[in-house]
Amino acid sequence: MGKKIKHFSFIGIFTTLFTVPLGYFLQTILFPIQDLNTLSKEELLKTQKEAALNYDLGIILMNISVVLLIIFVFIYLFLYIKNK
Repeated sequence: MGKKIKHFSFIGIFTTLFTVPLGYFLQTILFPIQDLNTLSKEELLKTQKEAALNYDLGIILMNISVVLLIIFVFIYLFLYIKNK
């Protein structure tokens, strides 16, 4: 049973390592904006929500992926140490 969980967590690590950059890509603006430093945080957030591919989905995907990555790494390390 431990071997199956270890294998599942290993696959989960690689899956989350793929979804973090995907979420980042979804929430970024793909065209250049002049004077980006002069925008306030509210204006920048509004611009990102309008110009990104899917800003909300990208943020959610990144947050969930990071949490799952931490969980899978701890499970994998726990089982690795337990077997040694």
